[in-house]
Amino acid sequence: MKQLQRWLFVFSLIIVVCSTFVLTAAHQTTNDANQPRTVLAQAEEGKFAITAQDIRAEVEANGSVSFVDTFTYDIKDLTMAEFKLDHEGYEIRNYRVGVLTEDNTEINYLTENYSTQPNTFSAEKISTGTSFKVHYPATNTNIQLVFEYTLEALVANYNDTANLLYKLTNEANQHTYNLTAKILLPTIVTNADNFQVWLHGTQQGEIFETVENNRSIVYLKVDNVNPTQTLEVNAIFPVSLTPNNQNLIEEDRKDQIIAEETSLVDAEIAAFEQKRNRHLMLLMASVVFGPLSVLAAFGYYFLAREKLNPYRTLLPTHTKEIPDATITPAVMAVSMFRAKPTADDFTATIVDLARKGFIELEEVRKEKRGVSADGESSTLKISLGKQHDENDHPVLGATAPLLLHERQVLNYIKAGIQAEAEAAKQDIARQLLSDGGVHVDSVTLEQMEERTKKDKEYRKSQQVYWKKFVDFTELNGSKHRGRKPREAAFARGANILALIISSVMATLGVLVGIEVNVTSLLILAIVVGILSLGAAIFLMILRTRRPILTAEQDFNLQAWQGFGNLLADARKINMRETASIEKWEATIPYAISLGVANQVLAAMHAEYSEDELDTLNLKSSLLTNGYLITGVMQNSISHTLAAIDPGSNVNNYSNTSFHEET
Repeated sequence: MKQLQRWLFVFSLIIVVCSTFVLTAAHQTTNDANQPRTVLAQAEEGKFAITAQDIRAEVEANGSVSFVDTFTYDIKDLTMAEFKLDHEGYEIRNYRVGVLTEDNTEINYLTENYSTQPNTFSAEKISTGTSFKVHYPATNTNIQLVFEYTLEALVANYNDTANLLYKLTNEANQHTYNLTAKILLPTIVTNADNFQVWLHGTQQGEIFETVENNRSIVYLKVDNVNPTQTLEVNAIFPVSLTPNNQNLIEEDRKDQIIAEETSLVDAEIAAFEQKRNRHLMLLMASVVFGPLSVLAAFGYYFLAREKLNPYRTLLPTHTKEIPDATITPAVMAVSMFRAKPTADDFTATIVDLARKGFIELEEVRKEKRGVSADGESSTLKISLGKQHDENDHPVLGATAPLLLHERQVLNYIKAGIQAEAEAAKQDIARQLLSDGGVHVDSVTLEQMEERTKKDKEYRKSQQVYWKKFVDFTELNGSKHRGRKPREAAFARGANILALIISSVMATLGVLVGIEVNVTSLLILAIVVGILSLGAAIFLMILRTRRPILTAEQDFNLQAWQGFGNLLADARKINMRETASIEKWEATIPYAISLGVANQVLAAMHAEYSEDELDTLNLKSSLLTNGYLITGVMQNSISHTLAAIDPGSNVNNYSNTSFHEET
């Protein structure tokens, strides 16, 4: 077992370290450095998004470039949109802003002023260029804003080539968007070597040169552009196309530009492949480590069960005898089926005290009160029996003293009788009617419930007995249950660790799958993540239903489960052949704790006559009308204990009802 624990620890440590490395690498590969912005269209978060951008750039003979920049807005609520143009070092002229009509045939231009009125815009110089603020109210629609402007001398004329370098980003947008661009040269370039174009910042876009209407044109298309991406277009063409350009640089640069761009493209391709490979490795790690952690948890669970109980003895599904009659119903429930005693266990102990002769239970009927009341209601009267001196008492022919938790229940009842007696002494009318003598030797469940609600001091005293009952029951239950194996704690830890790792790996797999943008891999990550999480959750349920136990603990649990099956099927068996009527009476308190009292009481009522039932310590009226116990008594005690100890859930603890292990 030490080797098994050491193996689990080492494997878990490896998984944690690898998971940390994977997450760190994922963070590093998905957070590229931001670069200077050339165009920034501000989208107010949650109110609208920019879904597409289309650029038409026309190179003029003087080296200036005229732009028509069209943004498609998906709008929820728009009042103002801001467009920041970074053109530091270059003059801007001929700017205007408009809205494209729905049929894309006409542009309605806005008025430039600072009124902030609808259908107006303003242009303000900023440190890096110009900020356009557009006031165009719109709700739940799509619009296309058009920004037209010319940047002077954007083209640089060298001795041997003209060069256009243009950077673009849309970082302020909150979503990915699709980008298209068209760069038109003044005329056609006949020599292909003199006209070359490069695109940087993405490996997933398209760029190509073509000729239209005797003009050389560059087309650019990039889908799903990340707002943090910086795209750069670099083009060279003959200086003869921009003869009037004043931006002259007296040096040869063509060969240098081509060499630098070729080197840069090769480096970007290598970086892209490296990044993609890292993403694929991260994705495969997420697909592998999640299931591995779950398999490790399952492996430890089954190995631990096998180690502690290698030759498991399977008992019959029905046990005809009380497995251990020295264990009271409340202790049985806490040691086998739940962590804390409930109101049902308190009720079972009261019924067990009545069966043993320490108290007597008797039905009391009275007319219902109220305008709409009709008929009678029932409660149970409790009085002290012959064995209330707390000495020896018979248990199926043997003798044994009351246990500590049973004494607390008996003291609880005595305190109820005493409180009722004290109240009777203070009742002048009752004293006169009885010539000054009042003798109270019983109390009803209804009286105790009402006094608990009204009398604070009484409620406090009864709370002491209830809490002591809980404490002593838990103590006895833990003794009979035995110490929980360390392997069970290790299995729980491994299960939780597997659940955490599966969750982290599933999330990582989905994020990386989206980043890689390969549908099949994304589906694989989702499916594996769901299966891993499902398996980890299934293991948690399995550990609850089939806990890791020692051979002795497993034997005892099977025995009590088999006994519970017998009681649950009481109406299906021959009670007389199975056990004596006295032994069936002894099973009633256990049936209450196991939640199957109705079945036992109904079976006894059907099997035995009233004369036979009258021979038992429990009165026949309780056995022929099971509702007095399972309805009246259990409900009253449940309400009373809830009032005594409102801070604890006396009616609902884990595994509060009997279940059969499968």
